[in-house]
Amino acid sequence: MATYTKLRDGSWGIRSTREVVPGMSVVVTKKGGEAKNERVARIIWTDGKVWLASIKPRAKGGGNAPRREDCRKYGWDGVHGSPSYYSSGQYDEDS
Repeated sequence: MATYTKLRDGSWGIRSTREVVPGMSVVVTKKGGEAKNERVARIIWTDGKVWLASIKPRAKGGGNAPRREDCRKYGWDGVHGSPSYYSSGQYDEDS
């Protein structure tokens, strides 16, 4: 069983009663009963019965980014300002 816990540095981490290792995906139960998947970044502390671990931050998606399928379709290499960005149709001079 894993739950969220506030770490000393102020960030959110997990407290688990099962062994966790860096890179491991863990199902974490929120107070309301909702379950979320988190990836362990590093182990902060353990006594062999409880593990405290930091979690890898989630990528922040800005809703305006082109989808990967569009990038492949138009040949964009994913780098804003690159020649393929302007020739791919992802760039709009009016915006």
